[in-house]
Amino acid sequence: MQNIKFLILLIFISSNPLWSAYKTKINKLPYSDTMNKKIKNGKILTSSKVKTIEGEKEKNFQSLEIWSAGLHKKSCTYAMRKLSLYENYQDFLSYVDASSYDEKKEIIFLGLSAPIISVKFDLFLNIPRIKKEGSYDFSFNQGFLKGLKGKINISTFKERCLIETTAHWYGPHTGYSSFIFQTFLDTILDLTVKKLFRISTTY
Repeated sequence: MQNIKFLILLIFISSNPLWSAYKTKINKLPYSDTMNKKIKNGKILTSSKVKTIEGEKEKNFQSLEIWSAGLHKKSCTYAMRKLSLYENYQDFLSYVDASSYDEKKEIIFLGLSAPIISVKFDLFLNIPRIKKEGSYDFSFNQGFLKGLKGKINISTFKERCLIETTAHWYGPHTGYSSFIFQTFLDTILDLTVKKLFRISTTY
């Protein structure tokens, strides 16, 4: 049942007008009435799915899909003033031990002490420094989850900022069961988005 619900959600997201024809300013949230109501009331929606795929010669792979959407209390320009300070994420998030940003190469480095799976690992995220509305691609080109690709869409909705993120990955099995890995993703995604939204309401 969870797989079916997640598949329906992904199909809906990929087919809704905001994602198929991105706009920097929208007059209506592009979701169901129930989801729109939750978002307008300040709830941040997140979802993730991890699958194990059996390969040849007992070599297994995994795939993941993540999605989040939330309506920031402030304008996009205001919110992104702090959210774009990637090098300060070690001060924003307790599980980030180190953070830096290479302005020229547009690469964020994050050293993480991950909850749930109790392991330290490094992330290298290729992404521009986002300061305003737009549709931005990002990717992991090295390290953990190498090959992950995603998109962040930022739009103004009634003087507030709608921030949506999707990402997908397929690669060698991580060594963690899909259940454990998905639990980790659910936890880290929820904690991260909520904390970043909260700290960026002030500057």
